[in-house]
Amino acid sequence: MSRTRTLLVLITGMLIGAMLAPIAAFSAGTDTASGIAVVKAAKRCKKVDAGINVTANTKVAATVLTDVSGVAVQAVVRKKADDQLRICLNVVAPEPIEVSWIAHNGSGLAHFGHLHDGRYYTEAETDAKLATKADKADLVDAPGGAYNYNKAGDIVKDTDLFVSELVNTEIRVPADGYVAIEATGNWRGATAGTDQAACQLQKGAATGFSVSGNEPWFRLAEGGSGQANLTAFSAHRVMPIFAADNPGGALEGQRIMLVCDGEDGSLQASQLHISATYYPTRYDKTRSR
Repeated sequence: MSRTRTLLVLITGMLIGAMLAPIAAFSAGTDTASGIAVVKAAKRCKKVDAGINVTANTKVAATVLTDVSGVAVQAVVRKKADDQLRICLNVVAPEPIEVSWIAHNGSGLAHFGHLHDGRYYTEAETDAKLATKADKADLVDAPGGAYNYNKAGDIVKDTDLFVSELVNTEIRVPADGYVAIEATGNWRGATAGTDQAACQLQKGAATGFSVSGNEPWFRLAEGGSGQANLTAFSAHRVMPIFAADNPGGALEGQRIMLVCDGEDGSLQASQLHISATYYPTRYDKTRSR
């Protein structure tokens, strides 16, 4: 009997000693704890034992999991008598909510103010993820278009003092890119002699334009038969466009136009339609202003 009593005393002493033994030391810079706590409505302090030691670098953060609009949570570090970390979650909510919390006591870990997906990403990992995301400028810099229609049209004569603008539209671009211009319409000669005009799709000012032989242009011409019937025409041009050339007014755009210079006789154009489509990128290897 005495031997049994002695054995019980030894076992009891070992158990008590294990219970009273100090908590094992934690490695500064690596200790992390996390969990989910249910906090009652209008709870000023929900105490949660984190299970790590408090150090000079201990940090804690919490995020509301329950979908309650406008509710935030404040996580405050509390130190227990045995140097263990206790978190006080302060929440003011109209109903019980779940709060996800995370704490660490390491100076070498990333500082956090919100949760990631259970761990913290290195700078290289973050850069790699961001590299696959669309740039904000790309989201804004999307194709767009403008158009105009001039049913009555105009008459272009060889005696005109200035080059005639037959139809125009305006387009305001968000960034540098390219503009594709298309124009269609009907035309006919207005005299018994030769009627012809040199025409060009352009981008520029409303006055002072001319037809440049160094840029794409086309000619509308008939050989003197007194053409009475209307003939359809179409023209297309792609050219660079720059955001720096946008006018100062927010509702104004760069002028896109079809101009014609009378060369012989008189030429009548009508049913004129022009469109301009902006594209934010290019696929060729050359670029000129």
